[in-house]
Amino acid sequence: MESNAIPSPVANSEMVFISAGFPEKIAMAIKLGGTGDLKDSVVWKYAKGTAYVPSPILYGDYLYLTNGSRNTYLSRCQNGRG
Repeated sequence: MESNAIPSPVANSEMVFISAGFPEKIAMAIKLGGTGDLKDSVVWKYAKGTAYVPSPILYGDYLYLTNGSRNTYLSRCQNGRG
């Protein structure tokens, strides 16, 4: 990841979810258990924009993200789609 991962990560039993707001506004899900270079462990990426320093909310099978315009995005944990 070439962006700054400032927000708090959240995790379930299978993946950790991280987001960053600079220089690239992105969120991603990474499979747990990997070591070293985790490029092959990335399950999905969301690159439509996140806020600079938000922390995502994980509730059940859903991940909630916000952007700097007070919009909230909902993603399924397994595939990153709403």
